Amino acid sequence: MNTMQYSGYMARVEFDERDNIFVGRVLGVNSIISFHGEAVAELRTAFIEAVDDYLADCKERGVAPDKPASGKLMLRIDPSIHAAVSVAASAAGESINQWSEEVLGRAARESMERTAAPKAKTARAAKTAPTPKRPAAKAAKPRTTSRTRTAPAHA
Repeated sequence: MNTMQYSGYMARVEFDERDNIFVGRVLGVNSIISFHGEAVAELRTAFIEAVDDYLADCKERGVAPDKPASGKLMLRIDPSIHAAVSVAASAAGESINQWSEEVLGRAARESMERTAAPKAKTARAAKTAPTPKRPAAKAAKPRTTSRTRTAPAHA
């Protein structure tokens, strides 16, 4: 995931091929704060202006701006996982909060690195490597299974 940070707010950035622009959206707030730019410098300026405009609008209306995160996280998890977390935290000599913060932080960083690395690698490869010609595909043997599984629909 490509992200930008400013004044405690984080935005996700994507490239819109149809319009040939970068489009960003601030994460972790209830309001929709979006911005765009044709180049990175223009995108960064638009992001800063969008956050500053949002904060000024909140001040003008006399409302507190949404904070990206309050520091409180409520989870509903399987009791067996809760028990395992409790044991793991105790074994590490930490409270569940301390242990969870460490584990969740590590998982979030690793997830962001995994999603950013393939995109960066793909972008570099696309700029430097010619498009390889693919050999003609061989006909695949039909596969049969004895049962069909349908994945649940998720929003």
